[in-house]
Amino acid sequence: MATIEDLVRAINRDLSPQFEERLRQALADKDREWLVDQLVRLTLDAHSLEDLDRAAVIEQKARRRAERLARVTALSVEPATVRAFTSDYSGMTRDRALADGYLLPGAPVKGTDLLLAQHRTDAGEALLPRTTDILSALPFGE
Repeated sequence: MATIEDLVRAINRDLSPQFEERLRQALADKDREWLVDQLVRLTLDAHSLEDLDRAAVIEQKARRRAERLARVTALSVEPATVRAFTSDYSGMTRDRALADGYLLPGAPVKGTDLLLAQHRTDAGEALLPRTTDILSALPFGE
């Protein structure tokens, strides 16, 4: 009697020519650099892949940090800027964020789940990086 492995191998042999043809078609349109990267990833062991993934995360964090620095520098945070910002947003509450159109109805209440992008309006999404940029500038700005 055949084992499950035997059945899988038999099906695999039957489908292999179709799979190869579809794979070739799918890869034919891909960028050469992407193909090289994928081949390298396939040949590396799991430990090397973890190192590459870790390096990619570090690079992404550095890129985000550099982008924030550029935004903060462009803000030219001065005392007047901080006063205007705090005047506009002091006393911000969940109810006010809902009324001002920063949060969507049904957003989690304070002390429960995190507020995610799906809970904010476009205006709320636009305000978030501005707020974090100003908060970043306060202790480190010159």
